[in-house]
Amino acid sequence: VLTCSIWGCGGSTPAPTTPKSGQSAVSAPASTSVSGKIKFKTASGDVLASMKPKEYGYKVVDGQGADLGKIKRDGERIKVKIGGATQFKVKPKDGGVKLSDAAGNTIIRIKRKGEGFQLRDGGDTTFAQLKKKGSNWTAVNANGDLLALVKVKDTKCKLYDASDKGLFSISDKSTPAGTALMAVTNIPIIQRCALYAFFKDKGW
Repeated sequence: VLTCSIWGCGGSTPAPTTPKSGQSAVSAPASTSVSGKIKFKTASGDVLASMKPKEYGYKVVDGQGADLGKIKRDGERIKVKIGGATQFKVKPKDGGVKLSDAAGNTIIRIKRKGEGFQLRDGGDTTFAQLKKKGSNWTAVNANGDLLALVKVKDTKCKLYDASDKGLFSISDKSTPAGTALMAVTNIPIIQRCALYAFFKDKGW
């Protein structure tokens, strides 16, 4: 049973932990776009969270429509507000991106590595990578175990696990790397949504 703790629904959010060896992306959500809305669903079709486009960016809600936070654009930067207060910030950093708390403490650094990205925690330890494989993208954990493979098909990005089982899809092919990042489920959902929005804006 998937619970709110997987998605980081609470106000305070811990830094990500290193995925365990062999961790699967089966718990990653499925995604579809309805009237501009991006829905994140379980494999069984249950909605766990949605990103609703707004003039300021996105409003993120859970499956019951409860507010999880707001993703607000500020130039090239993004602020994540929960309960009206800024909790997280996303900004460009050395060709990559940095996610920090309201005080500026680093939670995640995403650095360029070749054509892909390396995800590091606040202690500068790599816990996942996004790798480009031909025209497709993969997400792997620190041990190199596959979390998800992204394939661009027509107007969609689809994610598959190591056994080629479909995990989820999103009706938007503008950011396959951002879609791969959504499979790194030890990052709380509100932070993943903010990073996804940043990747989308950048066309990564």
